[in-house]
Amino acid sequence: MKRIIFLLINLSISCLCFSQDEKLSEAIISEIEQMTGNEPEMAEQITEKLADLSENPVNINSQDLQELSRLFFLTDFQVRSI
Repeated sequence: MKRIIFLLINLSISCLCFSQDEKLSEAIISEIEQMTGNEPEMAEQITEKLADLSENPVNINSQDLQELSRLFFLTDFQVRSI
């Protein structure tokens, strides 16, 4: 009986953790919109790039500079330093 209760508690906690990702994504998108101000095209481009990186993450351990340059928020110096 204790195992079943423990299992149910763990499952309910994990469900709560997944729901936080959507709120975080919405918060990031609204922050980007505020930062770009009157340029909705720029906000859309940034969110599209971040969505692409979320779906296709960059392997930062690779030696491929082209792959690392997909991280548009890093400077050339930072990319070469990695």
